[in-house]
Amino acid sequence: MLSLERGTAGRVATILSGMGLSRDRYEDPLLFPPGDDVERQLGFFLSMVAIDHRTRTELTDFSADVDGMRLVGADLLYHLGVGVYRGEARSFTPEWLENLTPGKAASLLCFGDNCVWDFYTRIFLLRDLGRKMRVRAREGGGEVERSSILPDLLLVRRVEDLLENLSNFRAYEDPVRKKAFLLAKFLDGRGLVRLEGERQVPVDNHLTRVAIRLGIVVPSDDLLRKMRDGTELTREEDVEVRMAVREAWKEVSKKSGVDPFTLDDFLWPFGRTVCTEKPDCVNCPLSSVCRARSTGEYWSEPKHTLTWYY
Repeated sequence: MLSLERGTAGRVATILSGMGLSRDRYEDPLLFPPGDDVERQLGFFLSMVAIDHRTRTELTDFSADVDGMRLVGADLLYHLGVGVYRGEARSFTPEWLENLTPGKAASLLCFGDNCVWDFYTRIFLLRDLGRKMRVRAREGGGEVERSSILPDLLLVRRVEDLLENLSNFRAYEDPVRKKAFLLAKFLDGRGLVRLEGERQVPVDNHLTRVAIRLGIVVPSDDLLRKMRDGTELTREEDVEVRMAVREAWKEVSKKSGVDPFTLDDFLWPFGRTVCTEKPDCVNCPLSSVCRARSTGEYWSEPKHTLTWYY
């Protein structure tokens, strides 16, 4: 449904290679926990990424003013997570997750009366994490009441091993592995583990929209028709589109010499603040090679089924 345009990918890569992009370390205290106990940090990141999918719909708005800043979507979600982390010493352990109730989850998923739209789905995903970690610990002869399963699960040497360890959890079952690669990026960036192996960008709607607008991927006639009509893609079509986008950004990464995790650190906020539904082309460093800018057709990402994949 999408084909790679290598020439455009090369031109985008040339610009990105000269931008001096660098890794985020994910240390903003509004959004991330302190660098204290490693197991607690692992539990936080595993849990928060598990519920880090679309936070707003056409009918809901998940945002709030916090300390003079407007936190929207995922930023607000992680801020709430930090509050729980600081306030409950046993938070984000397998036992805590498995026994999470709607009452306890409110502090994680709601700001006042404003709760994230799929409140109960996210509780299900967290409880699934806890239950399966405790089963794994029991089978391995570990102390089920402790969080000691987390280092074994997450502190691995290769990206491929991390993906395999996560594959049994419902939150991480996406074939394109958006959440799994996002977790890998956080763990590596925080210095909790240095991951070798094949890294990929965590593909969500922002990275898809930017790729299509830039023209590093070109939609087929059938996909263009569906985009014009606002036709919802099937789950299988959505996976096909995001896999093609992932390969396109891999090509850009290779040609630019910019690591995929560093590339995502740039692309995700870029898609949220610059290449939005109403793009700010004046302040876009990629406008000179952007297909949408040259044609005047500013496609949004294809409409997809609401999912917990991304």
